[in-house]
Amino acid sequence: MLKYQHLLYSRSLSKDYRWMIVPQGSSADDLKKLRELYDRYDIHKGKKAFHEADIDSIYCLQLSSITVLIRCCLSDYKDEYGREIYCLQGISISPAYKRHFWFALPWLLANHMASLNTWQKVNFQIADELRSTASNDYELDLNFNKLPLSDSSNIVPDNTLPDDQILLSFNSDGFKQLLRFISSPHTPLVDFAFGTTPEMTQISNSFKIVASAQSRTGLQAIGDGILSILSWNKRTT
Repeated sequence: MLKYQHLLYSRSLSKDYRWMIVPQGSSADDLKKLRELYDRYDIHKGKKAFHEADIDSIYCLQLSSITVLIRCCLSDYKDEYGREIYCLQGISISPAYKRHFWFALPWLLANHMASLNTWQKVNFQIADELRSTASNDYELDLNFNKLPLSDSSNIVPDNTLPDDQILLSFNSDGFKQLLRFISSPHTPLVDFAFGTTPEMTQISNSFKIVASAQSRTGLQAIGDGILSILSWNKRTT
């Protein structure tokens, strides 16, 4: 059993972007960092690599008060002027459930991506009234036998990179590698930024520029300065 809470930073029909649902126990500083992450994504979301990607940007971050698994993506809604509404949404895990979350992470990503869609659980007709609403507790039963993930032994760090960093492409193939890598019993506890830009890496120590797609041999350029990299930070607690 995994307990978690929702978070949602987005806009409604007629109200501008704001925190709509916040996890209980989250600090103001952590929410500020997440808002800055979305603002950076907002600046670059029209770039070709983001626009044509076959998977959303996904981030897993250990913040000071919570651990979050979030997506920056299009919502299913439009505002009163017919413009697409984007969002930062996902789940928050308290320190009490962090160990369970790390263990469950690959299966959560593979089988329960719908749990990251907070907007699905909100009545859009009343969304104008939502502002910093505290999230409820939710529980998730995980069937670990549902997805036997492949061995990750064929995924090794680049010899020119630090031992705790590995390159993955920002596409569905890279996502499959991500699932295999973090399901390995030898993988350390990690943070990751799957699909980011150089500017976005500047807001947190968890985002480190490893290599741009245009400058790393063997990586396919995906355009507009998007990094097709994944940056790992080892965790010992």
